[in-house]
Amino acid sequence: MSYFHVVVSANQDRPVFADPVVFLDVVNRLEAVAAAGTGVAAYVVMSSHAHFLLAVEADALGATIQAIAGPVAHNLNRRLEQRGGVFRPTWRRAVTTDADLWGLPLYIHANVAPADADPSRLDVGLRSSHRAYIVDGSPWLTPGLARDQYAGDYLRAMEDFMAARAARLRLCPDLDPAVEPVLLAVARVTGVRPATLLDVSRGGRRDRMLLAWAITEVAGCSTSGAALQRTRQTAARWTTLVAADPSFADWRQALTPLVTNLSL
Repeated sequence: MSYFHVVVSANQDRPVFADPVVFLDVVNRLEAVAAAGTGVAAYVVMSSHAHFLLAVEADALGATIQAIAGPVAHNLNRRLEQRGGVFRPTWRRAVTTDADLWGLPLYIHANVAPADADPSRLDVGLRSSHRAYIVDGSPWLTPGLARDQYAGDYLRAMEDFMAARAARLRLCPDLDPAVEPVLLAVARVTGVRPATLLDVSRGGRRDRMLLAWAITEVAGCSTSGAALQRTRQTAARWTTLVAADPSFADWRQALTPLVTNLSL
C-alpha cells in the first residue's frame, strides 16, 4: 500500500461539513472504508473541506475516495431535497518521501487552530485524528507508521510545527501554507529553527543551501544525499533544475516566494 494525501472540498467553499449530520456521515464513511481494508492514518474535517491521509493501493484510490464522498453527497442532497454536485473534483497527491510523511499528519491536524500554542490542547474531539496520536484512538483509525515515526514524541513534533507556522505568519505572511511541511522537514534534519530558515536577512548562503535540500529531498528529487555538503553555486543549480521540472509543479508553487527572496 501507498500513502496519499486527499482533500475533499465543497463547491463554492460552502460550509457543508459544519452540519453535524454531514460531519458524522463523513466519520461513518471513513469507518466503512477502514473496515474494507483502507488505512485511515490521519484526518481533519473542517467547515468547507476535509483532509485525509490514506494508506491504500494506488489503483483503488479513486474508488476509496468515491466511497467516502459519494454517499455523503447523496445523503446530503436527499436530506435537503436538492440535486447537483456537492464537492469539487478531489485533490490528491502521493506521499513519496519519509520527510513528506513525517510532516503531513502535523500539517493535517494543525488545520484546526488551537486556542493557544500548546499542542496538548489541540483537542477537537472527532474533528481530527490528533487525539489518536497522543492516546489510543478509534479502533478503525490506523495511524501505524505515520504515528510510529515520531517515536513517542509526537507532541514535540507538533510543537515544532506550530512554531514553524507562527514564524511563517510573522515573517512571511504571504507564503503558501503548503511550504510548512517542507520547512519543518528542513528544520528536523538540520537542527535549524523554522524561524531562522524563514529569516533570510541572516544570510543567503545557509538558507539557499537549506532550500536546495528541501526541494531535492522533500520534493523527491533524485540528487539529494549530500546536498548540504555542496557549494552554494551547486545548491543554486539544483534549485534551478528542480524548479524547471514540471513534475514538481506543486512544490515549485509553494517554494517560489522563498526562491525569489533568497539571495546567493
